[in-house]
Amino acid sequence: LASLRGVPTLVFFGFTRCPDICPAALTKLKLLHESSGGTLKSARVVLISVDGERDTPAVMKKYLAAFPSNFIGLTGNSRAVANIAARFSAVAFKEQSDQKGNYGYFHSSQVFLLDKEGRLRASFNDASLESMVTVTRLVFDEK
Repeated sequence: LASLRGVPTLVFFGFTRCPDICPAALTKLKLLHESSGGTLKSARVVLISVDGERDTPAVMKKYLAAFPSNFIGLTGNSRAVANIAARFSAVAFKEQSDQKGNYGYFHSSQVFLLDKEGRLRASFNDASLESMVTVTRLVFDEK
């Protein structure tokens, strides 16, 4: 995450096969990007996959192709991702597989806002788009 310094970054933990939380959060982040009047267009959005086994870099790239180019997907082994998630106090664990071997993840729904120095400045949990834009703009405008 140290390489993400320089501009404010919104971080979200999820996975590409998530049926509900991830699509809703990423849609809200896309709306934040679009509705900010251009102010926040250079802010990064980072989806850190909790499912490194299935979410390869190619899968992440394809999944995020529908989003602006500053939406970045990161993936890694479960231990590395768990260590990063712990730094944010984010929760993610693999659910039990069904009879066909399909599984999902239970994971936090928070979006974390880092300032341009990489410091955690805010956490949004089911926040309105308006409040997310306001807080992100405040952090973005800091010198």
